[in-house]
Amino acid sequence: MLWPPTVVYTSQNLLAVVPVDVSRGEVVAHVRICGKGPFTVLLDTGTAPSVIDLTVARQLGIMTKATGQAGSGGGTGKSQIYVANLPDLELNGYRLTGVNSLALDLSGLSRKFGQHLDGVLGDSVFDGRVVQFDYPGRVARFFRNDPQSSGLKLHFIHSGNEVHLKGVRVNQQAIVANLDTGSNADFQLTPRGIRRLHLGSVAARAKLKGDAGFNGNYQSRLGKLTSVDIGPYHQSSPDVTYWLPGTGHDDQEFDMNVGNAFWRAYVVTIDYVHHVVRLSKH
Repeated sequence: MLWPPTVVYTSQNLLAVVPVDVSRGEVVAHVRICGKGPFTVLLDTGTAPSVIDLTVARQLGIMTKATGQAGSGGGTGKSQIYVANLPDLELNGYRLTGVNSLALDLSGLSRKFGQHLDGVLGDSVFDGRVVQFDYPGRVARFFRNDPQSSGLKLHFIHSGNEVHLKGVRVNQQAIVANLDTGSNADFQLTPRGIRRLHLGSVAARAKLKGDAGFNGNYQSRLGKLTSVDIGPYHQSSPDVTYWLPGTGHDDQEFDMNVGNAFWRAYVVTIDYVHHVVRLSKH
C-alpha cells in the first residue's frame, strides 16, 4: 500500500500538539485543570463524556452532584457517578472551557494501569474537532480541519458518543467495530458480537484472563479469530479477547472493540465533523 508523504501542519489549522506516552499501551497525557496541575489523564475515544477522579474534583473545588446512577464500563462492581463539569481544561496551551464531565473513583483503574490516573478525557473533548493520534511520533494533535486529503480513509458513525467504523468484517461477516484509544488490546469481542458471530462455544473454551475497568476487576477469555478485515487491511488468525456476559459489557452497541495494539502502527486522524478516520504512516 502506498502511504501519503508527511503532511505539513500550518499554524492556522493546528490548535495544539500534546505530548503523549504510549509505552504502556494507553495514550497518556498531562493537562492542567482550573489552572492547577499537571494532572495525568488518558485520551480515550471510548469514554463519554469525560471523567475526573472524584478526589481530584473535590480538591479543585469543582461542584459535584450525585446522579444516583452507577457508571458503565468493564468490571463487576458498581461505581457511583457524579456530574462534575470542568470549568477550565488546558492541553499544552490549548484551553477548553465548560467541558462536560463525570466524577468517580478511579483508584481501581489506576491500580490496573500501574500508574496514578487523575482523569480520562473522552468524547466531550473530541466531539466537533479533528483529533490526531500520532502513535509513532508520541503526540496528539488538535486541528480546526482535517490536515490531509489522502491516505487510507474509513467512514464512521458517531453513535452513542463512540466511533463506530464502517467496512469492518470478522470471519468474513460485516460487524460494528468501535475505535477505542482507551484499550491496550487489539481486538475485543463484546457479548453481542460473540452472539452475532455464533462464537459462544468457542469463547467458552478459550483461556481465562484477568482484566479491569471503571467498575473494577473482571475475567475475560483469550482466543483466536479466523480473520479481521478493516478496509483493505487483512489479518489472518489474530488474537482476540472475548468479553463475557455479566462483566460490564452487555449493553455495548457494537460487536468488536479495536484498541491501541492495532492503531499503534499508524497516525490516526479522527475527523469528528465529517465522520472520517484517516490512517497514514511516517
